[in-house]
Amino acid sequence: MLERCLTDLGFEVILLAQAYENKKNQQLLELESRARIERTKYTNGGHVDSAIGNIKKILLKLIMPKKFNRCISYGWAKKAKMILDVGEYKNISCVWSISGGYLDAPVLGGAISEKLNIPHVLELHDPIVSVDIHGNDEVQEKIFKECLTSSKRIIVNTESYAEHLISKYKLGLNSVSCIPQAYSGNTNYKKHNKTNFDGTKINVSYVGSLTGGRSLKFLTKLDKFLLEKVTLSLAGSGVGFNELITIIEEHELPLCFNYYGKISKDEADELISKSDVSIIIQPTENSLEVPGKLFSILSLGKPVLALIDPNSETASILRRSRLGYIIDINSDSSSFIENIVIRLFNDLVEHKINPDFNYISSFSEQTFRKSVAELVKNHVN
Repeated sequence: MLERCLTDLGFEVILLAQAYENKKNQQLLELESRARIERTKYTNGGHVDSAIGNIKKILLKLIMPKKFNRCISYGWAKKAKMILDVGEYKNISCVWSISGGYLDAPVLGGAISEKLNIPHVLELHDPIVSVDIHGNDEVQEKIFKECLTSSKRIIVNTESYAEHLISKYKLGLNSVSCIPQAYSGNTNYKKHNKTNFDGTKINVSYVGSLTGGRSLKFLTKLDKFLLEKVTLSLAGSGVGFNELITIIEEHELPLCFNYYGKISKDEADELISKSDVSIIIQPTENSLEVPGKLFSILSLGKPVLALIDPNSETASILRRSRLGYIIDINSDSSSFIENIVIRLFNDLVEHKINPDFNYISSFSEQTFRKSVAELVKNHVN
């Protein structure tokens, strides 16, 4: 979406990327891109994409875990800096680096910005691992702070992460912009809200990973009467899927489910659009971020069963959208969980789902484009 925005604003976009990790799906995305895409031979961690490179990565993880984590975070950037001929990019006017929780993009973007003496816009999709979440590595924190202070502009997706950065790193109040992620196109409520729900079965979908504190085992605690009313559509990866399926089969629970494994984005969108309810899971330690798929789910105008921290920004968005049925992810109370699910089921039966589309539209692609255009006007041109 960002690439389309920048292209429509008149910029030629050059995308520097790692080696393919999922070549088939990544090449399909590239077909839709108008950017000039350049990939290095290195994957995350700075390893060559080969059997030997993968073996080196495994050995490093086993023998030197701290070095492995640092390598994964910014190893590719270090290798890319060595082979990158910035002279090829002498006509570019800005570096816009996008981080998904690691330091590769900030480090490489900062290096290019410094060599060419051009602005560096640093976009942080997720808090940096081993710095702001999941540990505290002093080496990585020092590197991250240097990236922050040298950037022309810092962009985050949530107000809570903006406040965190300003407080922790003593940044200026006006140095960080919050531009939430967005859904593509218009709200799809009229197109997709006619579900197969007939008052007897709820079609519930979950698309994502089941690792790192994410689990659907709460469903197995529901009364069998409720389980009989649920059809579960699952897609993604992680040990949690096998755990759930094993529990269902071993205890002969009356929960009808289909597991599709890893699927493409288009397949995931279709699966979610056909469901009556979507599940979102967010461990407490990830509360500074908002799941990207949440906004496309909200655009459908369908309820969301959310296992999250009730005090998180994700919870606040769900409440304001009037689509959230929130279960405290740290709760073990079967009765509390059942009450939430019963309320959701009754609201579906009685047609009480009433989304606030005026609020949901604040996460539209149109709003996103306006925010990007304003930022470019003030900090790039």
